[in-house]
Amino acid sequence: MSICEPDFSVPDSLVTRRGRERRVEEEPLAQSAMEELRDLGRTRSLAEGAVLDPMHPVVRFVLSGGLGVFAAVDHLCVGWLPPGAIQGLHHLSDAPGSMVVQAVTPTTVLEVKAAYVRAVLGETESLRLAAQLTAERLNLVEREAACMALHSVEARLATWLLRLIGTSGEDVLEITQDRLAQILGVQRTTVNSGIKAFQIAGLLRCRRGRITIWRLDDLARRACGCGRRPAGDDNEATDVHTPGSSTCPESVHGRLD
Repeated sequence: MSICEPDFSVPDSLVTRRGRERRVEEEPLAQSAMEELRDLGRTRSLAEGAVLDPMHPVVRFVLSGGLGVFAAVDHLCVGWLPPGAIQGLHHLSDAPGSMVVQAVTPTTVLEVKAAYVRAVLGETESLRLAAQLTAERLNLVEREAACMALHSVEARLATWLLRLIGTSGEDVLEITQDRLAQILGVQRTTVNSGIKAFQIAGLLRCRRGRITIWRLDDLARRACGCGRRPAGDDNEATDVHTPGSSTCPESVHGRLD
């Protein structure tokens, strides 16, 4: 199965049409800018659970794995940053970052000093991106809170399994039930009940920190579907994507601090 290349993109704006939010067509960062940023930055591997320093003035481009914004260290992931997401844009405006950011799984990022990113993008564009980030961050956290209030733990668990399997590019996840419980903000016994239900239904197998997905489509039917674009959107790509998909995760889901 192939893994899609991260597509670092910056949406031009968010607009409201017919009473609902809709993203306009996204415009990727210029190839020349990305090449320059790659030369100025360093690639860093993060172990699962690694906590990032919110005061360190760097911008991170997620290359593989995924980062999460947590309500507290190892408790309740309220924002998902898949490959293609950009983290730390608040540093472009020298605004404080107070949320906990951790590696949800083993993750590789490109780290570039915020000062270098400002120099490459220019002051005006940097400030615009930082301001837009604030609105997007609030919107994503609100959506995750609504998901927790409206959907069952089993449905949310299915959604997270799909998110994680999509970034792995395989049918197997190396993750413990303890880690899934931390992500969902629930007890391990609750996750264990959900995993058992999926196993009984023949959707997956779980053995000692290793989850093998057998029936991806059926698992998707159990998921709450949060993170998908609104019905009727011209582009049906979602952040809950499947291994081997030719569509990269939407980086609009990930630009949090």
